[in-house]
Amino acid sequence: MAHAQARVSGSVALVSDNRFRGISLGGDSPALQLDRDWESPEGFYAGAFATSVRLAPRGEPGAQWLGYAGYARRIDSTWSWDSGVSYAGFTRDHGYDYAEVYAGLVSEHLSAHIHYSPHYFGYGPAVIYCETDGARELSPRWRLLGHVGVLHRLDPSPSGESSWRGDARIGLGLRAGVVDLQLAAVTSGGGAYYAFGYPAASDASRNAVVFSISREW
Repeated sequence: MAHAQARVSGSVALVSDNRFRGISLGGDSPALQLDRDWESPEGFYAGAFATSVRLAPRGEPGAQWLGYAGYARRIDSTWSWDSGVSYAGFTRDHGYDYAEVYAGLVSEHLSAHIHYSPHYFGYGPAVIYCETDGARELSPRWRLLGHVGVLHRLDPSPSGESSWRGDARIGLGLRAGVVDLQLAAVTSGGGAYYAFGYPAASDASRNAVVFSISREW
């Protein structure tokens, strides 16, 4: 009798702007990104992600890495739930390192998660981030992509700044052989970025058009 084996996958991508929850972590500059994932037949999974960043105006480029692990279980033929933990670290400023826990629901074309961090970006407050991501197939090669997220600071914001931030993304994806191309419009708004602990260079434009090219294996 054959036993199911763990699945290992990965990807490499080049993006025109490293946007994280609507905020640029690269000063509106291109970034190289690497991803590696492991998933067991029992539902356990883990992975690592790395990207180039620039956390200070006119500063030297650095890198961010993200490690995560969790467990997913099917509810029915359409939906699964999953939960896990993640930790983000930075090579040039460890003060921004931070941890999160998360849980959510996932289907083939839609997912919704809630994240909690006790010290967002290290220097920041405790926050909750809620997000929904979706994809709709338009043809065998084209798909429509969407994302909406809301970030909430759990303690009062300084200087009367709003304790809420929102971000949204809508774009198109194209599969071209082994390569995936995406073009998306990204926007964010609400409370000032520094009220949530984001890095000093995060005062980049709130609206952007982001292009990415990636290859999975």
